[in-house]
Amino acid sequence: MSKDGRQEERYTTELQAQGAETVEVKVVQPPHEATGELVEMQMARARVRFTVGNDPDLEPGSRVQMAFTMVGLGESIHATLVVQDRSEGDDYCFYRLDFVSPDAFFRRVDPSIWRYFNRRRAFRVVPGRNEPSEVTVNWEGGSAEARMVDLSTGGMGLAITPAQQLPATTPVRVTFYVRESNSPIRFNGIARHQKESGGELRCGIQFIEEQDPRFEAMRDDVAAHVMRRQREMLADLRSDQTHS
Repeated sequence: MSKDGRQEERYTTELQAQGAETVEVKVVQPPHEATGELVEMQMARARVRFTVGNDPDLEPGSRVQMAFTMVGLGESIHATLVVQDRSEGDDYCFYRLDFVSPDAFFRRVDPSIWRYFNRRRAFRVVPGRNEPSEVTVNWEGGSAEARMVDLSTGGMGLAITPAQQLPATTPVRVTFYVRESNSPIRFNGIARHQKESGGELRCGIQFIEEQDPRFEAMRDDVAAHVMRRQREMLADLRSDQTHS
């Protein structure tokens, strides 16, 4: 099995284990109509897979109209994207595509689609200017004060001093604030990786899913925060491109 195939199979298995709904993606223009599945989305880019027998045969550099549909959205969201590249992995072909107007797309996205991608690799945003970035990390027998580097609904990146190294794979509890919540966000998690960078220790925290209404409410607040920061980051990006 190819590397792409292994990654996508593992990711799909993780999503199915969480009971996630599939985000269906349909090519509606040009004429090679085909229906596939959204497997990854970033700030301005989507990754879609089709079965090899259902390959829409999109050319890199071409524009394509796609409709994104998910149970909970209530309607399809149409968007224009530019094909970046195509790869294959066993029974699937994968396309990376950039949104022509990502800010318009994300204004219409329901929070449910963000919860679909609740792994740390998707939808990471950095703290906004004049927004709190302090994070308190507690574990059995210790604690540390950290700075938030990035955040998603599935995890966060932290920067701490090397002397405060977190115990690897040990359960931790992180406490932080977002503008969308009136109270602190408190998630349980696992420290997944740590490395030194610029005199700081960077570490990744993967949040642990909990079947608890309070957890769901806090994750909804984080999802709302991520959506807002995505729009702000896209606006900043467009402003920089306009003035460059």
